[in-house]
Amino acid sequence: MEQRSSWIPQGPKIPDLLWFQPQHRSLHIYASDDQCDKPLLVRRADSFFWECMELEIYHIRRVDEYITEMGFGLVSTVGYMDYDRHLLTALAERWRPETHSFHLCVGEATITLEDVEVLLGLRVDGLPVMGRESYPAPEDIPGYLFRLLGFTQKRDGRTAILLSSIKEHLQRTHTVVDISDEEALQRVKCHVALLLAGCFFPDKSQNKIDLFLLQLLEDPKRCGELSWGSALLAYTYRALCDSARSGENSTNMCGLLVQTWAWSRLRKARPRFGRGYVEPHGFPFAARWTRPLSMTTVPSHVLLAYRDQLSLMSPSQFDWTPYAGHMDSLPAGCRQGQNIWMSRVPLHFYYVVEAHYPDRVMRKFGCSQFIPIDPLPGADIQRLHRFKRSSHPKNWAREHADYVAQWNDRANRVVMGFRTDQPTADDDYLPWYARRTVEFVQDPGHMPPASGYHGRTDSITRCGTFY
Repeated sequence: MEQRSSWIPQGPKIPDLLWFQPQHRSLHIYASDDQCDKPLLVRRADSFFWECMELEIYHIRRVDEYITEMGFGLVSTVGYMDYDRHLLTALAERWRPETHSFHLCVGEATITLEDVEVLLGLRVDGLPVMGRESYPAPEDIPGYLFRLLGFTQKRDGRTAILLSSIKEHLQRTHTVVDISDEEALQRVKCHVALLLAGCFFPDKSQNKIDLFLLQLLEDPKRCGELSWGSALLAYTYRALCDSARSGENSTNMCGLLVQTWAWSRLRKARPRFGRGYVEPHGFPFAARWTRPLSMTTVPSHVLLAYRDQLSLMSPSQFDWTPYAGHMDSLPAGCRQGQNIWMSRVPLHFYYVVEAHYPDRVMRKFGCSQFIPIDPLPGADIQRLHRFKRSSHPKNWAREHADYVAQWNDRANRVVMGFRTDQPTADDDYLPWYARRTVEFVQDPGHMPPASGYHGRTDSITRCGTFY
């Protein structure tokens, strides 16, 4: 354990923005050895999904067609990646629930609708993923599951079933290739269930999917019309907000989305491409990060190193426009929602409602960053975060009707900005931001460990970007 000075993280000089600071993990890192040294557990159960994609999608008639029709054809080609829990933890320490952004020394940065669509190829301009939760009668569930998935699964309670039973079914049947169209569709729904509950929307068990999610797969055409990209972003925002709370030791964030976003933008954290790397064409942008990579030049799996790098980042070390020059090589599905990428709207995933603030990261859209308008008041955010799923199903479309109306008006809520040749900010932005952010997460006077990684935050007293 490294030695510690008497320094504690200081709050913003002007506390009119970061009202959550007393509960934020950045304030309490040095109050607990666990929070200082241990990375978050990132929940996931998606490895078998990617194995199935390699084995089946191009070999079974209609499977690839159905998974594309349901909206997951592009993301299914991205591939499996290991998560760097230390990097994801360092980002969670910089996440602010008040602004839905990472507070870095270069300014605010965040994951937007553009990132979800470009990185993963998930549709963003579509119907919100929400509605009325309803379930078949208990005696009808076995038959319902058989019609939907092709077999009757083990259930965990009345409304959740086990992912392990889906895996067992696919393991029993994956060598059978002479199947009907109905069986192909059922198999695709099994695959999608693993993706949704194992990667996009994991829960604490890492082995359950609720029937309300499976019901969205009943009609392939309607499923393909849903805005799965905005639903994933809403759920990831909520998971990051929860992870930013002091005392949390695990997270439901979609590591695939957050890590590929970070590697695309943080130049000092991204790995190098391995020998024989070939730029993928016709795949979502995240596919480049699931190819052979070299980690020898990055501080992988070292939390202290990532904290220091985020504190010492210079403007040239953050890539605001990583997709520039690559858009023409991306499939059309990675660009189809660009008319709403800059919409300031609420995002939905059933009970989850989280705000999308593109006006806080205008540099990523090729515009000069101005002082953004105020985010939702703290009372509204706290009220929305109190919504949880319960044993009493609700009609979330009615519960959040006002926010749904704003999403439906997304085409008219696009933020306008002043285009620039290079990422830049208005003269008053950085001084405004510097007085309202928390500069350091790690003690700037910390003593590095006797061996291994040596930090450098002790060599500075203030991030140079703020001058």
